[in-house]
Amino acid sequence: MMADLTKNKLFGAWNDKIKNRSQNNKNAMLVMKKWTHNNDSNFYYNNKKKKKSLTYDQIDAITH
Repeated sequence: MMADLTKNKLFGAWNDKIKNRSQNNKNAMLVMKKWTHNNDSNFYYNNKKKKKSLTYDQIDAITH
């Protein structure tokens, strides 16, 4: 019979670490989605879709 790994203290701690990590990744993704969406009417997505190059004035406006 295999040992019940969920009752093993080490394994439990390791499991929690993985859960926290995946939750942090989800949170980071949500923040990025919000940021890219609210910033300059989804600038990154539109830029990828249209494959247009920005003028120096536009880059200056975004970065400053």
